[in-house]
Amino acid sequence: MRAAYREVTITPPPGVELGGYGFYRGRKNRGAHDDLYVRALLLEGGGERALVVVLDLLDVSERVVREVRGEVAEELGLDERHVVLTATHTHYAPLTTRLRGIGEVDESYVDYVIRRVVEACGGLAGRLTDVEPMYSEAPAKGVAFNRAVRGGPVDEVVRVLQLRAPSGPLVTLFNFSCHPVCVDVRTEDASYASADWPGVAVRVVRERLGGAAAFLQGTCGDVDPVVAWGMRGFDAAEEVGRKVAAAVVEAAERLEPVGGELRVASRPVRLSLQRLTYESIVDILAVFLRRLERVKPDVAMDMSNVLALVRFYRESVEELRDLVRRGQPEFVEREVCAVRVGGAAMLFVPGEVFVELGMRVRGASPIERLMIVGYSGPYAGYIPTPDEFDRYGYAAYMVPMMLGWPPYDRNVGDALVEACLDALSAVAE
Repeated sequence: MRAAYREVTITPPPGVELGGYGFYRGRKNRGAHDDLYVRALLLEGGGERALVVVLDLLDVSERVVREVRGEVAEELGLDERHVVLTATHTHYAPLTTRLRGIGEVDESYVDYVIRRVVEACGGLAGRLTDVEPMYSEAPAKGVAFNRAVRGGPVDEVVRVLQLRAPSGPLVTLFNFSCHPVCVDVRTEDASYASADWPGVAVRVVRERLGGAAAFLQGTCGDVDPVVAWGMRGFDAAEEVGRKVAAAVVEAAERLEPVGGELRVASRPVRLSLQRLTYESIVDILAVFLRRLERVKPDVAMDMSNVLALVRFYRESVEELRDLVRRGQPEFVEREVCAVRVGGAAMLFVPGEVFVELGMRVRGASPIERLMIVGYSGPYAGYIPTPDEFDRYGYAAYMVPMMLGWPPYDRNVGDALVEACLDALSAVAE
């Protein structure tokens, strides 16, 4: 197998709005606490190629995916479906996808990101070098918790795939499932661009293991760091990043060769949407109003936040009403992509997948050494489990309204699991 790697910065300038963390906050970047990066990895083996691009962003938009694929696929001799863009999901970076109330998209920054990704990928084919893939795992206990269900599932395993060149590690890829939301939005630190805990972990892994390092976010749709919402700043990101990095270093002590054959398979997945009616829109609004009645003066929610929520629901309900009038989409189409590297694999999936769905895929996968990488391809919102719909949860109902489309069907995760297993079976043969 051969591989080539390059990274460049995509740090936003001051004044660009940072995405995530509550509604209509207007959280303008005051500067960079640490740089944001594009990390590009080209893999070649057995007559196939795959390109993995990791971005320190909250999301990757349809435009970014489309234009990057159009620019780099032909130059690098790639099937466009084998060009995978994935986000780390930091909440201290600008948006590239329109998300109502969560932050304005700065198109000039999106232009810059696209240029920098193309720059990072340019010439990678001429830099290919022989590598030996090595894989291992280690536990990372007490780092994350399930925020949707008290005591709910958490994947506490860090998975490591290192590509080792004759001169030493070319790049160490590591995968863990945990939202990058360490810095409390109520602190001053939340107004500075940052890769959050994954950036800390990458820095420490590079220092300890040599070569480059890249973080691949997992299925963390319902998983937060235990330090979240504790009125802490970048010290919290440092704490979590160092804990994850320690697990990576532990895993690196027992890395084993997994062989060098490369197989790539992409599969479309249709994520079915609910059929809205005026009555179902009223039901969504009624749930919000009942929750609003329970807001008390002593809770950590001031009047500006309440008014922001009211504005969000008003605008969203008007858009959903217009959807019912003019016709609704039946599904959102996305892709999953399986990349087998010898006896290990990376599975790139769309959206913010609940951890239980990732565990279902892992339990049925024909490949045991498996990294499941969320936030891949155009942003798809959350892919929740059915109980999140029963709760009228944030992931099931509010995020689709940010995107301007109906909620997914309550069993949407089944379609994703099926597509994942199909792609994995294709590369396992």
